[in-house]
Amino acid sequence: MVYLYENTYSVIPEQSTHAVDLDHVQITSEPTHLDLLSHSDCGWSVCYLGTHSSLDDARAYLVRCYGDIRDADKQGNPFTVQHALAGCLAVIKPGRCHPLPLDQSIRFVYSHISGLITPMSTKAQIARLSNQVRKRAYDADLILSGDIEALILRMKNSQSRVNSSEEQLELSL
Repeated sequence: MVYLYENTYSVIPEQSTHAVDLDHVQITSEPTHLDLLSHSDCGWSVCYLGTHSSLDDARAYLVRCYGDIRDADKQGNPFTVQHALAGCLAVIKPGRCHPLPLDQSIRFVYSHISGLITPMSTKAQIARLSNQVRKRAYDADLILSGDIEALILRMKNSQSRVNSSEEQLELSL
């Protein structure tokens, strides 16, 4: 018999660079009494999902619940958690894609649109770029954090300020 416990974290990812992709399910060989879980008051919520006859049955159940699931990071390392329950056999995360923290999302966006955004870019062009960069991320099994259109708009505005400062410098010479 194996037991499934869903662990969800209630901090919004945009508020923390590290609170991304923390939600997971632990498959254990031992039942755990939920009232004994010490980290339930630190933003964590733990829910018992049920008992299954085998690890394969538990994984099949999770696929029915979440669709795609992952049991390893992008490098193939099995997921681990800081507060593993007793008898933890596997840590499973929902979804095919790996969410990126905000700082990594910003770098990903910048690397894919650098040179494509100008001070003259329109809102429609920014929306199109936002959709393109999200698709590139999804194709790489990644999910970006934050408001991508707002990020691109800030990049455009910062370029406008740089160009304006350069023009002011040229005029003063």
